Amino acid sequence: MRESLQEYITALGRWGWAVLMGILVGGAGAYLDISGAWGFPTWLWLTMLGVAAIIVPFIAFHRVRVQRDAALGAEQSLVLTPRTYAIGLSGMTGYPNKPDGAYWLRLEASVNATYNKPIDTLDLLIGDATIHANSWPGRKTAAFTVYFNVTDWKWKGEIQVELQARIQGAVHSSGRINIDFNADPGGFPRYL
Repeated sequence: MRESLQEYITALGRWGWAVLMGILVGGAGAYLDISGAWGFPTWLWLTMLGVAAIIVPFIAFHRVRVQRDAALGAEQSLVLTPRTYAIGLSGMTGYPNKPDGAYWLRLEASVNATYNKPIDTLDLLIGDATIHANSWPGRKTAAFTVYFNVTDWKWKGEIQVELQARIQGAVHSSGRINIDFNADPGGFPRYL
């Protein structure tokens, strides 16, 4: 409670004197008006209490709201998480149809739900090679399936790959993940 009071006083800042003066003058005016000891104008002490009780705390609230909005609008980093993968041939159910005879890596991935920008490009890095995604949802979505043509890597064993998303020029990476390129085409998805 003490820390909250200190932060409240800090948030009031230079307006803290107005709260103190408003309470003192308003309280003294109310006492003098009620007791009849002195003809202190009622409108004056009501105004002072109003400023102290409503307007100045609103200034503190406004400052906290501005800070909160700035924190919520701060640039967030995309968390790109591949969940499962499978390998299939062109034309198999759930895989792209073209080019004929191509092997496709199907990755199911998710992103942090608080991220609010669409992905511009999505790439798979295998060694020094960059493979562009066949398609992906360009809009904001929490989970999606993406396909990469990996014909050149089929039957080459387990290889570390990296999923990269570009959003307004910034690169976001999944980190390195292991994919078994010896997996039978059309098999069940494997968890990463």
